[in-house]
Amino acid sequence: MATSQPASQRVDSQPASQRAMSTNGLDGGPRGTSGSEIMSALGSSRKQRIFFFTGDDKEIGSHAVKDIMGDAQSVDSVVAWSQCREMLLTSADKRQSVLVMDTERGVTKSELSLRRERKNWNMTVDSIAPMQKWEQYNRSDEIHLYGLGDNGRTVFHLHHDSRIRDNVEEHVIAADSCRKYKSYIFTSQAQTKAGFLALGRSDGAIALYDYVMKSENASCVLDGQPGPVNAVDVSADGRWLVWTTPDFVFFTVLEQTHWSKGKKRKTAHHASRHLRRRPGQIRAGSGESVGGGGGG
Repeated sequence: MATSQPASQRVDSQPASQRAMSTNGLDGGPRGTSGSEIMSALGSSRKQRIFFFTGDDKEIGSHAVKDIMGDAQSVDSVVAWSQCREMLLTSADKRQSVLVMDTERGVTKSELSLRRERKNWNMTVDSIAPMQKWEQYNRSDEIHLYGLGDNGRTVFHLHHDSRIRDNVEEHVIAADSCRKYKSYIFTSQAQTKAGFLALGRSDGAIALYDYVMKSENASCVLDGQPGPVNAVDVSADGRWLVWTTPDFVFFTVLEQTHWSKGKKRKTAHHASRHLRRRPGQIRAGSGESVGGGGGG
């Protein structure tokens, strides 16, 4: 069994560029058509740069991050796209935009400045993620994203086709492709391969949606522990769910009914009651399933 290094040794073993950075975004994946190379991208808000590394943590270069007008930007989050040919970036300096960077050239090829379809409805971007899990590992000229905005109160879907226009200064989010919530603040998101969405909330709950833009009501809500939810992830098939709060790590097994609305809604909510646990009953990293399968 591998033993962990003392903190001082771990820091010293990192590249100097990583030790000096104030990092915000990290993502990566297979690079190129063959997928034989792995590349990761690490954003630095203080240096206003994005750094690239091989799979064995060897630094291979960096680019300054600028908007379409050439103004330096502080990286807030990073999403690798199209086999790492592009990097999708959000900026702390321009919170209403998503920047599309050409990885090889290191230039911003598109800037999607978001607003709603309704007049004078501006929208800020908190985080973005592929609409379908693993979608970013395929080569594509189209971008499909879920996003959180307005400090966690808006969920939106963004679609952009770079073949139509190389530079989009304003991207309109259609009225039926976003929903603003008044009762909840969403803190994190994850998605299945089918595009189902798991949203972490500030009250510690996890809300599951099949088609989030069609209805404000979740298919199922896993009642919250003391929040907020710091991070959430779900398996590609929607079967396994894991999330963290400041004090605990939770695991659970989901059924298909948890993602479904309509006639199966009562079954899903009934199952969700079996998922409740007091915080003291689950230890961080224990691997215990919340609700022991959640089948109801």
